[in-house]
Amino acid sequence: MASIYTPNLLQGDKGWGAYAAELNLNYAIAHGYKYIMFTRSLITRPGWVFVWNTPLGGEAVLGREEDDCKWLFWLDGDAVVTNVRITLEDRLINPHFGATINDTRDGPIMLASCHTSVTAEDGVSCEGCTCFRATKPVEERVDCRAEYAAITQKYGVQHAHELSRNCLINTGAYFVRNSVRARALFQWWASAGNRKCNLRVATPEQGCIGVQGMAWDANITSSAGPLRVKEAIDMLSASVFNSPGTFEDRYLHDAMALSAKKVWVHKNSTARADPNTGLFSCLRSSAFVCHPWGLDSTAKTAFLREAIGDERRMAALRQMLHARGEEYVHLRQHDRTSQENVGTLAEPKDASGGGV
Repeated sequence: MASIYTPNLLQGDKGWGAYAAELNLNYAIAHGYKYIMFTRSLITRPGWVFVWNTPLGGEAVLGREEDDCKWLFWLDGDAVVTNVRITLEDRLINPHFGATINDTRDGPIMLASCHTSVTAEDGVSCEGCTCFRATKPVEERVDCRAEYAAITQKYGVQHAHELSRNCLINTGAYFVRNSVRARALFQWWASAGNRKCNLRVATPEQGCIGVQGMAWDANITSSAGPLRVKEAIDMLSASVFNSPGTFEDRYLHDAMALSAKKVWVHKNSTARADPNTGLFSCLRSSAFVCHPWGLDSTAKTAFLREAIGDERRMAALRQMLHARGEEYVHLRQHDRTSQENVGTLAEPKDASGGGV
């Protein structure tokens, strides 16, 4: 597992990153996974915004030996594992790599999500976005334009437009099987598509691998042969491992988050925010990962403080740590940031099993 937190996000009670990092770190230790934290930006090119650390961090981790890092679960600094008993093997590896689990030449390279938890009839795909499912057989793949026409007929133009916006990839959480093909994909992505991607859009790193990589069907040359981005990435519903944290209007300052809320409410007419906290019920649901993207800093701090303050969640985490002979690690009470750019913050006593 890996994330990036600049020092200001980890220090003091207002450093919301410390809440997320502490929860994710202890989840990793409890399941025998290594946890890697970057503590300053990896960007070296002028004019590149902070979000490019998402592919740069992935490229750096995948550059380690495959035996040392067979799988990578990347989480944005504000994304937290909330259902701490779920393992990566049960949620992501076995269901989505299955028959190709030991064959890096076949099957998807990367799992990502769309921006909404609304699922299609198969219970896994994003509704209106099944054209971005790399694991579907070629004969079952849907043309994106044909799918948009179908949802327009089903829901009407306005809702179809909201659905199509939510088909944009959300790279705030992704899962990758390390291989020659994976490293070629991340080298391409981390270089902004060999500097061909548009750097001026709101979320350029997502647009690069999503719109310009998947929708335009970009091709990448690798030592393992040509690689098509659309066939490398399996885009799932956000409910699988990247659930939106909150849809409360007073916290949302992000157009995509508002769009995601519209899609959700259209499908779930009874969805309501918690009247006591104003926060959406992700933290009190069975969601594996809650990701409060689209929130301002104050709301994000409140959300993540609530996530780590849940007694049942923390009791379960401490129980699993105790079973492994591990102690709970407190990041908020001790400044654990190092002078190094990247380090394995914690490695369980037996980290040989998961290889994540």
